[in-house]
Amino acid sequence: MRNQFIALLLLGCTHVSGALAQSTPTPEQGAEAAASNGPGILRGFAVTEVSGSIGGYAFNAPATSGGVGPSSLLISGAGTAEAGWFLPGERSDFFLRYRGTYSANDFYSSLDGYDQTLSLGWRRELTPRLKLVVGGLADSVLYADYLFAPLSALSAAGGSTTLDQLSGSLSTAPALGASPLGYAVFGARRVDLTASATLTYAATPRSTWKVDGGFDRSLPELDSATRDLTASTPALAVSDARGGVSYGYALSERTTIGFNTDYDDLGSSVTQYQTGSARFAVEHRFTSDFFAQGGAGGGLVDETIAGTGARLYRTYVWNAGVGLKRTNQTFLVSARRDVADAYGLGAASTFAAQLAAIYHRFDSPWTFESSGGYERLTGISLGPVEGWLIESSVTRRLTDRMRFVAQGVYGNDYGFTLGPLTGVPRRGVKLSYIFTPGTGELTQ
Repeated sequence: MRNQFIALLLLGCTHVSGALAQSTPTPEQGAEAAASNGPGILRGFAVTEVSGSIGGYAFNAPATSGGVGPSSLLISGAGTAEAGWFLPGERSDFFLRYRGTYSANDFYSSLDGYDQTLSLGWRRELTPRLKLVVGGLADSVLYADYLFAPLSALSAAGGSTTLDQLSGSLSTAPALGASPLGYAVFGARRVDLTASATLTYAATPRSTWKVDGGFDRSLPELDSATRDLTASTPALAVSDARGGVSYGYALSERTTIGFNTDYDDLGSSVTQYQTGSARFAVEHRFTSDFFAQGGAGGGLVDETIAGTGARLYRTYVWNAGVGLKRTNQTFLVSARRDVADAYGLGAASTFAAQLAAIYHRFDSPWTFESSGGYERLTGISLGPVEGWLIESSVTRRLTDRMRFVAQGVYGNDYGFTLGPLTGVPRRGVKLSYIFTPGTGELTQ
C-alpha cells in the first residue's frame, strides 16, 4: 500500500497537455498577450473560463521486492472556474487573474482537494524604444491538475502568434514546472511563488538589449498522513534568484547574432550553488515562416552539497532549435545543455529536448496537438535522473465560446532513490468541456 501511494504521488512527474487545455499562462505570456481572448480584448472584469473534466489514469505501482507491480486505475473528475480583471491600453496592459479547480478521485480520497492560482502581469511601453514587462504568480496545485499542464515547448507553440515570439521562446531554459522532471521532486501538492521583470531596449533598428531577473520559490505542501506514507521521499523546498543580460544584432534581414550571460543562486536542503554562464548565439531565417538557431558557451559552478563539502568547476553549455510558424501549423523542436539543475538536486548539468506540433486549418473546427520531452540530470549524488513524456490532444470547437478537448499522455521517470522505486510508467486520458464566456467588455 505504501509503495502504491508513492507511485500515485509521482503521477505528478508527468507535466504535459495541449495548449488549448486552458492551463494558466505564465505572467510573461499573459502580460505580452495583453489578456487577449477570442476576437477582441477583454476590458474590466471577465469570467474567462468555466470547465469540467473527467480522466482515467493507469500506473504501475512498484513491487515490494523491487521492479514494477500490477497496474492500478484511478478515475478523477474536476471542475474549474477562472475570472480576472483586464486593463488593456495603447501603451500599457495589465491583468489580474484567479483560477480555481476542485478535483476528486474514486480511490485516494485523501488527495481530493482545491487548486488555486493567482497571476498578474503588467506591460508598459516606457518610450518608443524601451519596454518593461513585470509578472507574478502564486499557486497551490494537486497532482490531478498538473498531470495535464503543458510542456514549455507546447506553451510556446500555442501562445506564439508570430515567428518572432516563437523564436524568442527558445532564448531561455524551460521553467521549473514546464519540463519532464518538473514535479518529480515534490509530493501530493506543489506550491509556487514566482516574480519576474524584463526590460527591453531597442538601441538601434538593428540592435536590442534585454535585462531580466526573477525569483522562484517551489515547495511541497504535505499533510501528516502523506508525510508518514512518503517518509523516504525527498520533499525539497527550492528557492532560485536569477538574472541575465543579452544583446542581439541583426547582420541582415535573415541573420541575427547575439550574446547573453546568466546568473543563478539556487538552494535546497540537498545543495546550495551559484552558477554563471555565457554563450554566443546565431539565428537564421530560411524563409518568412521557418528559422533555425543555435548557441554555445561555458559556465562556472560554485556548489555546496550537504554532507560532502564544496567544489568549484567549469562546464560547457549549448542550445539548438528550429521552428516553423504558418497559418495552419506550428512546429518547434529544441535541445539544450545547461549548468547544474533547477530542482536543487545537485546535478552538474542538465540535458533537455522538447518538440511540439500544432495543426489547425482556419476554416476547420478541429485542432490537433502533440508534444514530447526528455530530460536528464547528470553528476548528481542520487545517480543519473531522467524522465520523458509524450502527449496528444484533439480539440473540437463546438461554438465560438465552447469546445471539447480529448487528451492522452504517457510518461516515465527513472533514477529516484525511493526504496524499490526506479521507474513508474503513467498513462492517462482526459476529456474536457471548456466554456469561455468572456463576459467583460470586448474592444476590437
